Amino acid sequence: MGIVENKRVIVHRSRKMNKRRRALQITMRVTIAAIVLAAVAFGIYMLTFFGKTVVDVRDLTTVVLGGYNGKGTADYKIADVEGLEVFMSTVTVSLDKTSELSNGDEIKVTYSYDKNIAKNQKLRVKAGREYVKVTNLPEPNIISYDDLFAAAKITYEGAAPVAKASVENISTDEVLKNIEFVIADEEGTRYDIGDKITIEANIDEKAMADMAVEIEKGPNGYQKTYTVEGIDQYILSETELTPEQLQQMKEHAAMLFNGDANEFGLRIFCAEGIKYNLDGTKYTFEWRNPIYISTYFNHIKPEAVLADTTHVNDIKVVFQVAISQSNGTSADAEAVVIYRNIKKNADGTVDVDLDSAEIVSASVKDSDIKKLVRNEDDDSYDSTRLDI
Repeated sequence: MGIVENKRVIVHRSRKMNKRRRALQITMRVTIAAIVLAAVAFGIYMLTFFGKTVVDVRDLTTVVLGGYNGKGTADYKIADVEGLEVFMSTVTVSLDKTSELSNGDEIKVTYSYDKNIAKNQKLRVKAGREYVKVTNLPEPNIISYDDLFAAAKITYEGAAPVAKASVENISTDEVLKNIEFVIADEEGTRYDIGDKITIEANIDEKAMADMAVEIEKGPNGYQKTYTVEGIDQYILSETELTPEQLQQMKEHAAMLFNGDANEFGLRIFCAEGIKYNLDGTKYTFEWRNPIYISTYFNHIKPEAVLADTTHVNDIKVVFQVAISQSNGTSADAEAVVIYRNIKKNADGTVDVDLDSAEIVSASVKDSDIKKLVRNEDDDSYDSTRLDI
């Protein structure tokens, strides 16, 4: 009996265990199914997330440093990515510092882009803020203000008060020789002794910074003002001519009346009603017996000096002369010899070019000659009669 009872107990326990096994198996199958479903869902999620193209705009951006320590510059370049041209065109980079940089400074770099385009193109974009440290900027090569303008040479053409000015770069320095100098005054200005002339250097500061060059500025930046001096000058007073020079001019002028007078003779004879003689098909007139009458000095008034002035002063010497032909007929007239634009050299001496003298007029009317020598038709000039 005892054995039988034990069998029943065993059988009974065995049945309970079988039920538990079946329940556990069902639970395990449900759990496994749930795990499989979760795995599938996670896989789908992973495929959706990691199936995107990853674009790190930070890796595609390069911060470019230039200039020199204390005057550094910063810019950026974005690399081209094939197939992402549309998206990359929407990327913008912002640098919080772009100039006046020194070694050790930090530049904050921020990015922005079109999120809709990134989404449509299935892009996973990395564009977090970052910081770039400024390093390796060189120390500058400093060019002084005086050295800068030592490269500028001013040249004057003509003479004061109507001298024209030009400026050129005469430097052989690798940096300075490429700088352009210009005259900053009004175009067309003519200069007199004592006038001011301003020269300006055209400096491309960015280009200089890129070469690690710093050029010092003066009180007015890259400009320097000079006083016009040490150049030739047209005389504006007869007192600048010595009595000996005036006498030389008078004597030399008289020597011009020793030959051909054809340029004036026909007109003078016609004005006087004198019949002229033809030698075949030609006529010949000659100067005779010059007699000195007077000398006038004319110079332009300071307020009348214009940009296009070419006549500043002159000496006019007047003679009474006879114009004759070979048959003995003659006419008396007054004639004028002129010396134009007499200059005083930069060293203060006055050299009169006697060979520049020429006969400019002859007339039987004294009034015509007076108008000419006194510049009566032009009030831009002062006229003075000289005693020689």
